[in-house]
Formats: sequence, C-alpha cells, structure tokens
Amino acid sequence: MIKRIVISVMFFMGLVFGLMAINYFSKADLENNERLIFRVVQQLTFLEDQLKRHNLGYRMQSKFPEGYIFIYALYGLTWIKIAQHSKANEELKSKALQEAHSAYEFIITEEIKQDFPADVKPAYGIFYRGWSNYLLGQILSLSCSPDSELIAAFSTNCKDIAKAISDTLTPFPASYEQSCWPADAVVSVASLKLHDQLFMVQYDSIIAHWVSRIKKKLDPKYGMIPHSANAMDGSGLEGPRGSSMSLMLIFLHEIDADFAVEQYSLFRKHFEIYRLTFPAVREFALGESVKADLDSGPILWDVSFPGSIVSIGVTKKFGDYRLANRLSRTVDAYGMPFHLGGRYSYLFGYQPMADAFIAWARMQ
Repeated sequence: MIKRIVISVMFFMGLVFGLMAINYFSKADLENNERLIFRVVQQLTFLEDQLKRHNLGYRMQSKFPEGYIFIYALYGLTWIKIAQHSKANEELKSKALQEAHSAYEFIITEEIKQDFPADVKPAYGIFYRGWSNYLLGQILSLSCSPDSELIAAFSTNCKDIAKAISDTLTPFPASYEQSCWPADAVVSVASLKLHDQLFMVQYDSIIAHWVSRIKKKLDPKYGMIPHSANAMDGSGLEGPRGSSMSLMLIFLHEIDADFAVEQYSLFRKHFEIYRLTFPAVREFALGESVKADLDSGPILWDVSFPGSIVSIGVTKKFGDYRLANRLSRTVDAYGMPFHLGGRYSYLFGYQPMADAFIAWARMQ
C-alpha cells in the first residue's frame, strides 16, 4: 500500500514537473513579435469578456486596493502597446484604441472617483490622477485627430499634477489623506513627460527638479526609492520593495533614463533571486524579515509574485532580453496557462489581475 502511494506521488510530481518543463521551453519568447502579439491579444480577449460580462472590475476591487483602477488601466495600456507595435494591422489598432478609450471612460466615472479623496492635492489623490492621466495621454498619442475635450482634460490633469508636485515639501504627493506611496508619484510624473513628448515642452524643469528631490529621499541603506513615505517631508517609512520598485522602474525609464539605470542596477543587486534554477524577484531585500501584506500579496520562499511578473517588462525595457525571457517562461512554467476558444489565461482564469499584469509587462 505504502509503495503504491509513493509511486503515485512520484508519478504526480513527475507529471507536474514535466508540464512545467513543457510550458517553460515551448512558449513564445519576447523577441518573436508576431507570436507575442497573438498571445497577448488572446489574454486581452479573456480580460475583455471578464470586464464586460462578468463584472471583473468590481470583483478585483473586492480583492485588491484600487483593484478596478489597476485592472482597467493595465487593460487599456496593454491595448495601447499592441496598437503602437509595427506588427499590428489597422483593424487591430482601431480595436485597441476603442478598448483603451472604453477603459478610460470607466475610470473617470463619478462612481469610481467617489472612492478617492477630493480634498487632497491634486484632487482625488496622486494615484488616481496619475494612472488615469497616463492612460489618457497614451490614448492621445494614438489618435490621429484627438478629441478637444480629451486634450483639455489631459492638460488640466497635467497642470494639477505639476502644481501638487511643485507646491509640496515632499516629491510624493498624497494618494490619500496623509498616505504617500512613491510609485504613484512616478506614474504621475511619467504623464507629464508624455505631455512634453506630445505637445509643447512645458514640464521639463519641473520633472528635472522632481528627480533631484527624489535623489535626496532615497533609502539610506539601499540607495533606492522607498516603498512608502512620510506625507510631511517625503522621508521613507518603508524601504524598497520588489513589487513597487519593479513598477516604478517601468515608468522611471521614461522619465530619466540615467537615474533609472542606477536604480535598476541596485534592484538587480538586492532583489534578484533564483528558486529551483528559475529567476524571480524578492519582495524584501536580502536580510529583511517582513511579513506579507496587501501591497505585496502572498509571498512564497521570499518571492514577490507581482514583482516577478512586472520584472518581465522591467528587464525587457532595460535591454536584458535573456533575463526577460527567462522570467516570462518562469511565469509559463508556474502559471498553469489555459487556452480555450481564442482566450488565454493563467491559473485557469481564477486570478485575472495576474493576467493583466503579465500581458502589460510582456508588451513593454
């Protein structure tokens, strides 16, 4: 009896590791553009169905802080990346712009805005204004003849963000009352940078001053941007973390490439790890002993799942395609990808937020 159980367990483990190996070695790499777009569009098709027919935005909000903002913003931004790609045809580009605009329209509804503080600067907080404005700017970047109302909204948002950044003692305006997360400010400043690429240069000096202020607020132990900051003076409350640092690096690369390279080098030094030969990203730097929380999600064997996923895009953005492909294949190995009816999802579709981040990261 015991022998049969042992044989059965060994057979099951062999099957699992066999499937992991097949997924790891058989999936499209990030430099095969046609296959990559094909796969990501299938993921977006899955997310579209969930958003439009199964209340995905509200389901994500019940599980994650700002869940509906993240799921819609990432969905819209990934479609933008599809449209910007040279391999996308005109029909796909039209579909992409339509879906991105639909995501933006949902984000700016009064129902969604009421969950954010109207009495902070900028109004509704730097998280809400940053993500919504960055998505809007990317939509404008695609439009041949952009709507004047959208341009006016983008301009107003940029002015409010710039004023909030310039008028506060900290480079990290509040996301909520007395609550500051540097990652939210980074996304917002990326929208200012985008403004100056699309229209007349207006915010370059503000952006440069903001970067110089951030450099004075780096974590003294690691020399990296902290995860959370004091609302009064911007000093770090928590040191750097894999989940937020990976996200910031995506946008920081667009703001100041030289500073981003410095932070990326430190990120790899303190957060890159390997588990069972697979590359991953730690949530906390080596030597730090902190428990998982809402920001990190579950942590297994020190691994940050959000950080590891987003780092596919980080390493790709910084030109480390070998590591980007290994991270991407690791997600395939562990993510139990499921394909059915032109839709592609991970974890059998039970964690759509992961699908949104995977699709967005791979298109960086």
